[in-house]
Amino acid sequence: MTIERLAEIGRAVEDEITGCLLWRGQTTRAGFVADRRAYVIAFEIGNGPVPDGRIVRHRCDQPGCFAPAHLYAGTPATNVRDAWSRGRSRGFVSYSREERKARGVGWPDSARQTAAANRAGRLG
Repeated sequence: MTIERLAEIGRAVEDEITGCLLWRGQTTRAGFVADRRAYVIAFEIGNGPVPDGRIVRHRCDQPGCFAPAHLYAGTPATNVRDAWSRGRSRGFVSYSREERKARGVGWPDSARQTAAANRAGRLG
C-alpha cells in the first residue's frame, strides 16, 4: 500500500500550514482514526517496521494526522504520561495515601462500600 492509497481510503486532506495529513474517514470521539492500523501502515510506509514493544505516536499532537513524517515509535508508558500531562486521559487517577490526604481526595462512596464488603467476606 502507498500513502496515497491510504489517504484516498481516509478521504484525507493536507493541512498546508502544519503538513498534517488529516483523516476524514471514520474517527473516534477524540478524533483518532477509528481503525488504528492506519497509523501503523502510515508509519511503516515512511519509517519501516514498528520496533517491538513500541507504539505509533504523533509528533504533531493531532489525533487524526497520519503523515508518516509526523509519526514516531514510542513506549506505551510515555504515551500515557503524555496523555495525563496534556489533560487527555479520562482514566483512573492513582494517588498515594499522602497525595490523597494533601489534595482532599478520597474514595467515592461506592468504592468504599465495595472495599468494606470485600473485607467482610461478602464479595467474591
